[in-house]
Amino acid sequence: MTAMEVDSDIPDESLELCTFDVPNIVAINSRQVSEAALYPAGLGSSVADDDFLLRKTFEATQQLIGELWSLPTTPSDVGPLAVLQDATSSGLIDIPRELSPPEAKAETKWEKFAAEKGIINTKRDRKVFDEAAGEWGYRYGYGRVG
Repeated sequence: MTAMEVDSDIPDESLELCTFDVPNIVAINSRQVSEAALYPAGLGSSVADDDFLLRKTFEATQQLIGELWSLPTTPSDVGPLAVLQDATSSGLIDIPRELSPPEAKAETKWEKFAAEKGIINTKRDRKVFDEAAGEWGYRYGYGRVG
């Protein structure tokens, strides 16, 4: 189903086709809203017509679901799953971050020294194998290998 083949519940003269960013699951209607239709009580009113907003939302949602149904699917145990493209490479919208990415921390003196000398920080295992007894025991403390 394409954007032109929307159900007959919506009158054709009022249908406004949306632009889709399917990887981000976004429908964009870039047409200006008629203020007379949005505020039927008058342009100075601050109360919007809820039915008008619901109708426009319904139209955009119906078109977006139609676009999602046109995507290739893969079968799964819960039903068919739509295959979305990678949002970073093919999206129409670049969704901004709330904060800037964190800056890389400067190396400490010890990290620089360890890198120069080839020192690798590894933890020692708590248990070691006792070849004489043929079993594993603690390195330190009660039940230690020794």
